[in-house]
Amino acid sequence: SFAGNDVDPILVLGGTLSEDVTWRALDVPYEITTDVYVQKDNDPAVLTLEDGVRMLFATNVGMYVGNGNMGDLVVDGDRALGAGVEFGPATDNGPGSWKGLYFGSKTSSTTDLSGFVLHDAGQTINAGVYLNAATVAMSDCLVSDNVWYGLYSYDSTVSIEDCTFKGTKASSGSMVNGDGLFFNYSNAVTMSGVVSTGNERYPVS
Repeated sequence: SFAGNDVDPILVLGGTLSEDVTWRALDVPYEITTDVYVQKDNDPAVLTLEDGVRMLFATNVGMYVGNGNMGDLVVDGDRALGAGVEFGPATDNGPGSWKGLYFGSKTSSTTDLSGFVLHDAGQTINAGVYLNAATVAMSDCLVSDNVWYGLYSYDSTVSIEDCTFKGTKASSGSMVNGDGLFFNYSNAVTMSGVVSTGNERYPVS
């Protein structure tokens, strides 16, 4: 057990993960203090998150996968039978408390995000989940209370199954964002069992 301290989270200073690694579920969360980059040359670095992992990000901090070099993120959660994987803020100031997850053009086509909750993101990257010419599969997820967009997909291949996008807020004073999902030049999109509700603008655009 790692609980029972004045400050319980496991402190992660961020930086580049250039080797395959699995982060285990513990009885305390991981607190990320600077940006995490999952990538390496030639072969993708693979970060696997077990069911029950909680990742809490400091203000203006997020995770970048396949952004410049090859990377792969595998989220192995199960919200129905287990705890799921959580991505959220270390300090919860509502939507936009941290950056979110960014997937670049060097993201591995095997990237699979299953059984997770992501909330209160959108700072700087303008979405809870941002896809930039990436290939990503998402399932059994709840993406809520983010700013700008719940998911923003540009020129990407994305599969979404049994996911809910809700409570997306528009940026301050804006009438051009606040959508649950936004697809821009993303022709290879498949969705099944998707719910988008309670967003400040459109469910899907």
